[in-house]
Amino acid sequence: MNQTTISYQAKIVSALGALKNDIQSPDTKHNQGRYLAEAYFWDAVADYAKKQADRAWKGMESDGVIPDDGARRELTTGEHILAESPRFVCRAVVTVPVRRFNVGELAKMLKKKHKIPEPTTVQYCEEAKKATVPQVRLAIEEKAV
Repeated sequence: MNQTTISYQAKIVSALGALKNDIQSPDTKHNQGRYLAEAYFWDAVADYAKKQADRAWKGMESDGVIPDDGARRELTTGEHILAESPRFVCRAVVTVPVRRFNVGELAKMLKKKHKIPEPTTVQYCEEAKKATVPQVRLAIEEKAV
């Protein structure tokens, strides 16, 4: 007899889909309401899941399952296995540190090499900044009943 094993992730997705189908939207007879309610449902699930995941990660740290943030920052560049169980593995991928532009450092270098006053460099750097496209954050709120 062939027994199919369903992954843990598939079980989670199935359970969440069943939960969504079990909870009836209060706006089922309103076209926009159906869409808003579905987005609200998934946002609420994501918020709850984020809090629970954060709690689980903190628990793993405090119980010594994975190293704390300070110890993780000491890892070398590359991939490291932090914890394993029969069905799960926790991997840490450490990248090369990001190099960021620093106006103060540029100002010091230009003063030393070209004798340009530091305030002048800082001023030009500020003037060179251009506006970008604004970010738009969408949120759905449940109205008071």
